[in-house]
Amino acid sequence: MDLLPGLPNDIALECLIRLPLHQFSKAASVCTNWKTEIKHPLFRQRRKESGLIQPVFVLAQAMVTTIRKPFGITSLSSTQFYRLTLYDPERGCWYDLPPIPELIDGLPMFCRVVGVGSDVMVIGGCDPVNWRVMDCVFIYNFVSGSWRRGADMPGGQRLFFGCASDSERFVVVAGGHNDEKNALRSALLYDVAEDEWITLPEMAFERDECKCAFHRGEFHVIGGYPTHAQGQFQRSAEVFNSATSRQWRLEEDFLGADTCPQTCIEGDDGRLYMCRDGAVVVKIDATWKHVAKLPGGVSNGAYLTAWQGKLLAVGNSILDEIHSSYELDVNSESKEKTWRKLDAPNEYCGHVQSLIPTLPYDIGLECLIRVPYDNFSSVTSVSRNWKLQIELPEFWRRRRATGSTRQVILMAQARIDPRLKLGSFKYSAFSVYKLTLYEPESGYWAELPPVPGISEGLPMFCQLVGVGLNLVVMGGWNPLTWEPSNAVFVFSFVSATWRRGSDMPGCRRSFFGCASDSERTVYVAGGHDEEKNALKSAMAYDVARDMWVPMPDMASERDECKCTFFQDKFHVIGGYDTSMQGQFGTSAESFDPSTWQWDQVNEHFFESATCPRTCVEGGDGKLYLCRDGDVLALGKSTWQAVAAIPVELRSVAFVTAWRGKILMTGSMGINEPHNTYVLDLQSYKWTKMDTPVNFSGHVQSGCCLEM
Repeated sequence: MDLLPGLPNDIALECLIRLPLHQFSKAASVCTNWKTEIKHPLFRQRRKESGLIQPVFVLAQAMVTTIRKPFGITSLSSTQFYRLTLYDPERGCWYDLPPIPELIDGLPMFCRVVGVGSDVMVIGGCDPVNWRVMDCVFIYNFVSGSWRRGADMPGGQRLFFGCASDSERFVVVAGGHNDEKNALRSALLYDVAEDEWITLPEMAFERDECKCAFHRGEFHVIGGYPTHAQGQFQRSAEVFNSATSRQWRLEEDFLGADTCPQTCIEGDDGRLYMCRDGAVVVKIDATWKHVAKLPGGVSNGAYLTAWQGKLLAVGNSILDEIHSSYELDVNSESKEKTWRKLDAPNEYCGHVQSLIPTLPYDIGLECLIRVPYDNFSSVTSVSRNWKLQIELPEFWRRRRATGSTRQVILMAQARIDPRLKLGSFKYSAFSVYKLTLYEPESGYWAELPPVPGISEGLPMFCQLVGVGLNLVVMGGWNPLTWEPSNAVFVFSFVSATWRRGSDMPGCRRSFFGCASDSERTVYVAGGHDEEKNALKSAMAYDVARDMWVPMPDMASERDECKCTFFQDKFHVIGGYDTSMQGQFGTSAESFDPSTWQWDQVNEHFFESATCPRTCVEGGDGKLYLCRDGDVLALGKSTWQAVAAIPVELRSVAFVTAWRGKILMTGSMGINEPHNTYVLDLQSYKWTKMDTPVNFSGHVQSGCCLEM
């Protein structure tokens, strides 16, 4: 059958190859012959040979909304919804690609977008709703104008990986990190035509946040960093030639400096370009040389690509959130090349996925990790990228490594009766408890927002546990009815809001012990039921998934036990069984989450019967305890006094610890104001902290968070 009735097929083919790209899907739907011809690899080759190939750029870009301000002024702002936009530089046209049917909430955050022949691939990323890491592959075909699902990436979860294609058939994925945030050196090859993944040899080095490029016929994996050097970008690259080699070739000084490689791309002149230090540089032989300063409207650039001797830079200025696009003629002979600003409709000025759009990734990250924790809720409301980054565990490892974290003590503290007796330091305290926040480094005291729906104050004898960026309030008694409760409330320091967690399962337990692994799990053990029977049951709460999981029973009942997470194990210390009401024992048990089993009971954890309430892990690998007016440290097997407790802390109410410091609150007696002291575990010297009167009430429980 003729391609076009009345015309020889060779002439008809000349007509077909001149169709603009955006008309392919319509032409392919006309008849089977046209569809077969357009899909054939030779069709694209003929277009290329005839000079009819047109470059198009596909971006993961935020939708834009109009914000109306006072006095009739309007401004544009990026939303938190991302979609694929296409820019045709020859025609100056922008338009949206059809959305991925399975992803009604928008593109995955931090997904990778790569072009292969007549296809656009969207690989990996995080679900924009629940932030779950995805290994999905979605492929849009310009001939059919439709999406299809590709084979998932094998080998487990992978995020912040690099990928590049040979523009014809193959895509290489390399590096990134897994769900344990360990940098990877594994690599994969995806055959788009066969929808098949092939495992490549491993690279010589782990490469998280690397950049991939197909350069001079070889796949290059550029920069990145290993697990032990979070955020410290390397200058090396590794090269793989799928046709001639079965091993990676290491190039030690590929970037010439330790720098973020995310904007590194190959131009059609066979050279590599990237943004660095406010300019575009090009690699000539082994040296990176200056090409042009980036325009002010793009700052350091969020996105860079190349075509036909030109560069396209997309970004924004520090003062303007909306993105601008600029074009540069690389072949211009002028000494300082001039950028030309492109006209883009307002709806195509949205944020292009990167961390901070005005800055390279590494500089943007350096800014974010220095944001004070009390500004997290404001920062995360700006964009989903920022929210995701702040919630990632490696963000906190970097924050800690740069000394940007702050120790925050959270306490369930009694509100104080302001009617102090004249001439006396004594006063009474209401049995209404609030949440107090204290920064020992700055001396800052504050009150957290109250738990919604509990106007009468915190539950009596509730437990506070810090988990990642969350404060968990568990159990306790209703302060009006004295009924025990299994309720769980979670305060997020990222959003500065409360949410109701799933209730503790089983009986309504009181005076239980609990501790967290500081990442996502709270472990609960012991206590007693409503009949005052001591319990030996235990359970674990996954804060992120809001799910309780039963644990094996302990060997002994343990009412009023103390729990701590120490040496990667959950320890349940002391307590007493039903028959020994109030008579504390000497034993302890430890639970290993990796084996999900309890270790053998340590019958002589204490030399004598001891209340374990003040037992804490000091952040220095040792356990500490208050007893008989002293602070004791646990050596290899015995407790030894290391410091006398100040007289003003004769009645110790609360103890917590962090990184070689112990904070203690207490008073000289009943109805006396509470004082706060910090003990340095190296010098064993006490420092009295200034405590405002309204934060000097009795403390019933608390915890320490590092933010």
